[in-house]
Amino acid sequence: MVIRLLRETDAEAYRDVRLRALQESPEAFGSSYEEETQWTVAQFAEKLAVTPERWMLGAFDGKGKLVGVIGWYRGARLKIRHKSHIVAVYVEPEHRGKGIAKQLLSQVIDRVRTETDVEQIQLTVAADSAAHALYRSKGFAEFGREQQGLKVGEGYVDLCHMVLHIEK
Repeated sequence: MVIRLLRETDAEAYRDVRLRALQESPEAFGSSYEEETQWTVAQFAEKLAVTPERWMLGAFDGKGKLVGVIGWYRGARLKIRHKSHIVAVYVEPEHRGKGIAKQLLSQVIDRVRTETDVEQIQLTVAADSAAHALYRSKGFAEFGREQQGLKVGEGYVDLCHMVLHIEK
C-alpha cells in the first residue's frame, strides 16, 4: 500500500473512486452522486490542487489503483485558522478491513501535527457507524450530534461532530 498526496493528474482515478463512494455510501457524504456526476474531470482536478490550506491523500494498492482517499482543509479566515477539517474519507469495499482508513487518518494527523500550526481537526460522521468508531479510536471526541443531519431518499442520517486537539 502506497499513500501519497493526490495531484491534478490523479483526477480521473479520483473521480471514479468519488462517484463510487457517493453511489455506494450516500449516507456518508453531504454531496450526492446525482450532483457530482455532472462535474467534469477538470472540476475534479481543481479539487486536487495541493495548497498549504488543503490537500487530499490517496491510498494505492500494489497494482497502483487508487482504493482509498481522505481530504483535509483548514479555515481560511484569521479567527478560524486554528481549526481544520477532514472530509471525503472513503475506502473501496473490497479493501476494507485492512487498516487503510486508519493509515490514511494517521497520516493526516501526523502531517497536520508536524507541518502546520493547526490546533484542532474537526470532522462530521454518520453517528454510530464504523467510521465513527475509527475516529474515536484515534482520539477524536464528540462535541455535538445533529439529528436528521442528512436526508437520503426518504430516510435520515444522524450526524456526529468530532474534534481532535493537536498536541505539538
